[in-house]
Amino acid sequence: MADKLKKTSKEFVLTVTANFTAEPVGDTLRFWLDRLGLQPAKLEFSPYNQVFQELMAPDSLLTSSEPGVNLLLIRLEDWGREQKPEQHAAAISTAAREFIEALKAFAKRARGRQYCCFAPRRRVCRQTRN
Repeated sequence: MADKLKKTSKEFVLTVTANFTAEPVGDTLRFWLDRLGLQPAKLEFSPYNQVFQELMAPDSLLTSSEPGVNLLLIRLEDWGREQKPEQHAAAISTAAREFIEALKAFAKRARGRQYCCFAPRRRVCRQTRN
């Protein structure tokens, strides 16, 4: 892939869209872009918690015609964070179905590759750090 990008001399664009604050992974992603020889490269972040909007908008960062990939970072628990505890599971289930439908529709018109990664629950992350 790196050789193909060098021939076109276009910038490789990695667009990150998440339903949580994703900018802290920026340094790690820049390291790997460099390490994998994907330079010149540009790392772009969609606004906070704009996953659905980015998938649906015809002029979103995800619709770039530049060579690159889109990385969707999803933490399922965040889709239920504004609900009462007894409604978390239903809210997450509804949002997940809507996400799948939005992603399917986006995939039909997408120009590049999409990668979706699911982040662990925050509680699991805190327990791992301790």
